[in-house]
Order: sequence, then structure tokens, then C-alpha cells
Amino acid sequence: MRRQPTLRVSHVLTIVIGFIVLALGWHNHRKLSRLREIQFSLVEKAQNMGLNPGNPVPLSTRTIRDDHKNIDQIAREFIACTVEFKDCNDSRDFQKLDQASRDRIISATDTVILFNQGQLQHLVEIISDEAGLDAKVRKKLLIFALGRWSQFSNRAVFDYLSKSPDLMEQLDSSLYLLFRNTVPAWIERAPDEVIGWLRETREILPGKIQDSAIHKYAEFIAKDRPLETFDLFSEFHDDPHRFFPSILRKANKLTVADRAAALTRIREMAQGLNDPAAREEYLAKNLQALVIGQESNQGDFQTAIDTIAATNLQIEDLDFIWNPFKDDLIYHHKVEQTGEWIAWLEENVPVEKYEFHRKRLLEHWQSRDPEAATAFVREHAQKD
Repeated sequence: MRRQPTLRVSHVLTIVIGFIVLALGWHNHRKLSRLREIQFSLVEKAQNMGLNPGNPVPLSTRTIRDDHKNIDQIAREFIACTVEFKDCNDSRDFQKLDQASRDRIISATDTVILFNQGQLQHLVEIISDEAGLDAKVRKKLLIFALGRWSQFSNRAVFDYLSKSPDLMEQLDSSLYLLFRNTVPAWIERAPDEVIGWLRETREILPGKIQDSAIHKYAEFIAKDRPLETFDLFSEFHDDPHRFFPSILRKANKLTVADRAAALTRIREMAQGLNDPAAREEYLAKNLQALVIGQESNQGDFQTAIDTIAATNLQIEDLDFIWNPFKDDLIYHHKVEQTGEWIAWLEENVPVEKYEFHRKRLLEHWQSRDPEAATAFVREHAQKD
């Protein structure tokens, strides 16, 4: 009777230890500490059940002396440990190691986790300058050290990077990974600081990095200040049109007034496109985003209808709703509002334009909620 809980604890213990070893790649000190507490608890439970999972290495409580000789030694031990166990990628690999190797990995990580900002910067410099280090291992170590440092100060890390072209070159594509994982939290915490930093470094940052940061910032401000996204992209890019309508699609809480104002700006920006086909496509995609193009199956019927009325859109502007060769409405509208959309189509669109689309809407509704769809068809037949 005791085998089931014993196996369960053993399995959980394996997963916990696996997560701990992933600290070599990227980790938060508080999460690591919490996992270590869980590990100690699980080890104790396992021992009480007669298992012998081994004793975890105690988390170091000593302070790290702030002198380069000591930091150099710790850093090189950490680098050596990572190099030795570079093929240990998950909990299964970790479990295959002997206890002494596991203890070394955990101990090396625990010690570096205690570094302060200055020590982490020195660690980055040591890793960057270490001769003969495999490029993949170097990137992994740099991402770990810079990620830890960014938890103290994003601004300090990115200022350091912007003045270190050799380091950015070493990181290569991993630099994008660093930004993608750290910029969102920085934006949530200090959006004005982020945009200020982006303006200061716009001539230095690689295009992909800047685009990613601007896009994340735009998503953040679009929640409350959607119109600023137009100015933002116009400021940072010669071709701001390509960033829409993805931002507008995620701005689910825009009021009808916001949508009308956004459409005005979209029409103004469309005039900057010399190619008539590109201009038409730009307008169509953004109209869809403003009227129905929210996140999957989240487009609200009443909001769409109010937006159409407020912006004086005509049927020919709304082919993403009725066009039989487009499935836009099916993927974006709320399924439970299908009946309202069908009724609107019947009232506003010539039958030859919507008949096939009506069938597709009903089939889609039937697959999602057959009872409601059948009831609608039955009620509609009685009215006819």
C-alpha cells in the first residue's frame, strides 16, 4: 500500500531536482530558493518512507567577498562545472549523474546566485574573455549571468551591452533571447525608462532587437493609450505600417470612440503608401482588427456593430464579414453570438453575397454548440 505514494514522491523529487539544474541556464533566486526548500522537504519525506535519495547540498549562507581574486575563482569553478556537464539538459540527464556530480552542479549554481550586481558584471567579463570556451556554452553562461543581473537592473545590463559591441557579437542570436525574456517585465515596471533607453540606443541596437522591444512596449501602452502606438512606430520606423494590425488585435478593451479615432489615423497613414494594392490591404487588415479582429473568438458583436455605425463604414468596406472566400468572421467572433451575426447579414447584405458564408457559420456553430445552433435554425424556420 505504501508503494504508490513512495513512487509519487520519488517522481516529484526527480522533477524538482531537474528544475534546479535548469538554473544553470536561467533562473530567479527566489524561485531557486523555494525549490531548494521543496527539495529538502521531499528528501525528508522520501527518507521517512525508506528511500535513500541522497542528501541535498545546503544552500550557501556565506557572503561572497567583493574582491576579484575570490570572484575569479568562483566564476571559473562555475564555468568549469558548466563545461563538464554541458550535455545535462533535463531532469532525466541530471538523474543519471552520481550524487557527487549533482552536488557540484547545485553548489556551483547556489554560489553564483549570491553575486551582487558588480560581481555579476565581473562574471560576464570573465565569461566573455575566457579563452577556448565553446561558443554555445559561452552563450549559455552569458545569458545566465546577464539574466541574473537584469533582475537587479535591466537598465544597467542594457547600458552595459550597448557599450560592448564585442559582447553583443558573442551573444549573436542569444541577444534576442535575452531581450525577449527580460524586456516585458521591465516595461511593466518602468515603461518610461524603457522608451527613454530605446531612444538613446536606437542607432546601436540590432533591428530585430529594437523591433521586438518596440512591439512589446506598444502592446503595453495600447491597453490604455492606443493612439500613441501610431506615433511610436512612426517615430522608430520608416515603414510603420507593417506593425499593424497585430497591436490593434490585442487591444481588446478599446472603446468605440478609441476605435473610431484609430481608424482616422489608419486612413491618414494609408495615404503614405504609394502602391494602391498595398494601401487597400493595409486598410482592410486594420478595419478587420478594429471591427472583429480581436483574439481568437473574442470579437464582440455589439462592439463591432457600434464601431461600424460610429465610423460610417459601408458594406463594401466590410467584406471580411460577408465575403464567402474569407473566414475572418468565423475565427474571430464569439461563437455564442453566431445567430446575431447571421441575422445582421440577412438584414444588411444581399443574399448572393452571404449565403455561402451563412452556411459556413452554421456548420462552425454546430461543431461547437450543436444544441444552440439547432435551436436557432428551428426558431428561424418558424419565423420564415
